[in-house]
Amino acid sequence: MMRAVMDKSMLRSLISRAGIIPMDDLNIEYTSDGWRIGIRDSSNIALLEIIVWSNTMQSYECDPYDAEKGEKPQNASVPFKRFIEAVNVLPDGEVVTITDDGAYMRLDA
Repeated sequence: MMRAVMDKSMLRSLISRAGIIPMDDLNIEYTSDGWRIGIRDSSNIALLEIIVWSNTMQSYECDPYDAEKGEKPQNASVPFKRFIEAVNVLPDGEVVTITDDGAYMRLDA
């Protein structure tokens, strides 16, 4: 389970930076330190990594994992265009809460 709280402007900035490389899905890895977003275009020519540290968010919670036990960090693969649409309908100037339970990602303002 992951829960992050941030300003909508920060989320829009993240989308803007991620969007410089054409992609279908936004792949996010949730770690105890924050988000690690790896972006590749379909031909694997362009590569971009964005890290969003937990201390840049207003609030951040992520279930820990134990690499020594073979557990892996939580991941999400979100259709990028749908993610943009969901963020765009949220009111400007609001704080956004993003919750991911492993099955669904939810955005609330």
